[in-house]
Amino acid sequence: MGRRNASFAVDSSQGRCCSNWSRSARWFAEKQFPSLIADVLAEVDDSTLELFSVRDPRDMLSSYVATPWWREFFGYGDEPAAADRLVVELAAQLRLLVDSWHRRRSRAHLVRYEDIVSSPHETLAALLAYLELDSDAATIDSMLQSIDDHADLSASHRTADSAGGSIGRWRRELTPELVKTCEQALGFAYEKFGYAL
Repeated sequence: MGRRNASFAVDSSQGRCCSNWSRSARWFAEKQFPSLIADVLAEVDDSTLELFSVRDPRDMLSSYVATPWWREFFGYGDEPAAADRLVVELAAQLRLLVDSWHRRRSRAHLVRYEDIVSSPHETLAALLAYLELDSDAATIDSMLQSIDDHADLSASHRTADSAGGSIGRWRRELTPELVKTCEQALGFAYEKFGYAL
């Protein structure tokens, strides 16, 4: 696909998705797994911005293991070997994420889950500044209030009592053997995104 055709495809896709919204919309957002799609978008439109949202891989694993519907949907059982298989799959996904971050970090912005929870004002201020949006205290307070007002929408996905309680949960929930497996399989991502061993 040539540059012109790729640009047309992107514009057409955005136009269809936004057909029920304002034609003068400034932002078009898309959530995706790590792939080459973002590289293509950056090639055809160098004004695109990209956020990398990450979380401690060990806490991710803890959440997966604690989610019955997730294990059932993806065919993972309750036996210990299921968690080991999940680590292997998680490692492959994280490798794609790390590679994507390495390629595009000069024009992207990293957002860590732990920073949003522990330092929400500072983290959101930096994010809004990157997006060239209003980052005053009132705007951030409004964003945080909106999260609180709609907390019930994420109730079915929660596997911890609180956002703060979900940070470092792996220390309480993963076995020493599984922690070691994680270090061997996922350790490459710890350093890249600033997580201690």
